Amino acid sequence: MQKKILISLLLFLGVFFGLTGEVKAQEKEIGAYAIDLSIAVSPMNAENASLAGTMLDGVVVNPGEEFSFNDTVGRRTTAKGFSAGYIASQSRSDMAVGGGVCMTASILHQAVKAAGLEVLERHNHCIRISYLPLGEDAAVQYGVQDFRFRNNLNIPVIIRTIVDDRLKIAINIEEKPKNVYFNGSLLKFDTPPVIDHGALLVPAWTMAETLQGKVSWIAQNQSMVLTKDNTRIVFTVGQSNAWVNGKEKQMGAAVRIINNRTMIPLRFIANELGADLTWNVSSQSASLRMPEYRLAGVVASGGQAVERYQLT
Repeated sequence: MQKKILISLLLFLGVFFGLTGEVKAQEKEIGAYAIDLSIAVSPMNAENASLAGTMLDGVVVNPGEEFSFNDTVGRRTTAKGFSAGYIASQSRSDMAVGGGVCMTASILHQAVKAAGLEVLERHNHCIRISYLPLGEDAAVQYGVQDFRFRNNLNIPVIIRTIVDDRLKIAINIEEKPKNVYFNGSLLKFDTPPVIDHGALLVPAWTMAETLQGKVSWIAQNQSMVLTKDNTRIVFTVGQSNAWVNGKEKQMGAAVRIINNRTMIPLRFIANELGADLTWNVSSQSASLRMPEYRLAGVVASGGQAVERYQLT
């Protein structure tokens, strides 16, 4: 009973101070796994697994860094709140303080695999366990067997834990807002840009206005027509091809509707309308530039004054 109160208190404090398994709005889950705690061989094992899970929550592993389960959770002692639980053994009746934390390590292992991170050390149990097939588990014993992985991504990962009727562990990344700049000024969208199949999608109407084009909507087939100067582009929701002046071209990602806004691939529209586009990986931002002209003078042509412009 005291252990349940301790775990509940830890979770309450985590929620109150924003440290727990609630996935933040700016985080994206890239791998996760969960196991029903009722599968644990005893209530003590379930409590120990949950307690170890709370100790993982919020841990950040930077690019190239190695994570160690034993270094993070530390020795399983009664002073930390662990109790005696059953451990995997041939007799099936041996107990030790912290028995059950292998379930936590095994769930973490599955989440790490799902996220595509590099597993450096993992051990099978000596007997078949109830919550995962043999070969998918991760046996841990402080000072003897560890579970370790390396963050082989180019961005930090965050471990998140949720404990209710299940123990869930997720591997998250911080998802920065995707900003778009036009000629140095930040564009404001009522629906934020999103990444889809490697392409940055932006609201079509806003981009058309920014690039001084015009759009019209064809409701019967969910198509949008964008025109600028001598260019006419037809987009259709759900399709990754567009028609430019009557010729079919591939965009790399399909047109989508998000929050009642038609979202189109930014790079495609930039290329077709003559804009330069660069992408900054670290800041997750796109910089769009259109050639700017300035009045260079007025000349006479056919008895009329004609303005002459040149690129700045």
